[in-house]
Amino acid sequence: MSNDCDARFVALLRGFDLKKLDRHPCAVYGIWPDFTLAYVNQAWHDFATKNGADKSFDSRWGLGCNVLEAISGPLQTFYTQEFYACLLSEEILERRYECSGPNLRRIMNMKAYPLANGGGLLVVNSLEQEQPHDELLRPSHSSDFSLYEDSNLFIHQCGECRRVQRSAENRRWDWAPDWVRRPPTNAVQCLCPVCFECYYPSSGDEFSPSRLTGAMIGSQRYDAIPFDLESPYAQ
Repeated sequence: MSNDCDARFVALLRGFDLKKLDRHPCAVYGIWPDFTLAYVNQAWHDFATKNGADKSFDSRWGLGCNVLEAISGPLQTFYTQEFYACLLSEEILERRYECSGPNLRRIMNMKAYPLANGGGLLVVNSLEQEQPHDELLRPSHSSDFSLYEDSNLFIHQCGECRRVQRSAENRRWDWAPDWVRRPPTNAVQCLCPVCFECYYPSSGDEFSPSRLTGAMIGSQRYDAIPFDLESPYAQ
């Protein structure tokens, strides 16, 4: 049995091969109905290592931690509702999202499988697409704080595509690869309008970009570990 799996959770994984899950190249995790971790695979740890996590990672984001504590504001509410609906409906939840690095654009797929008798969820992330960034569609910009800090000295970074919002042109979102590699410490997580329409089309006004941006000012920085630990890739 995996050392990163609660023994009680194993009984819920009928039909799943735990050894294959452990070897899956992207993050796989299991959660109890209260969203605390009951299982993580090796890719969960690989992601942390390749993104510079220190020795406290395993205690902070190991078994028993609440995965939704890694995000805040309306997005936390959004994923809480999604996971609860999955548990109650006993239907697989599937979402696509972007998890790009500074050199490669990646589209990921997340599937949450409801387990027996509402006992928990198994969340499996997989790589759908991977290709170099198109410089014509997404030209690179320098990480110039003067162009992106707002009046409160925050930088708004989309949690999906990782682009940053121009402070003087709020409809413009730029690709700054240095800040994808290492987000600025004053970055706040939000959604750009393009990603909102692409990945959250049915979520309603409560989760619109303007509401998300305002709600997340002063909340958790984006350089925290994202709740789904989408992939181990650092490129």
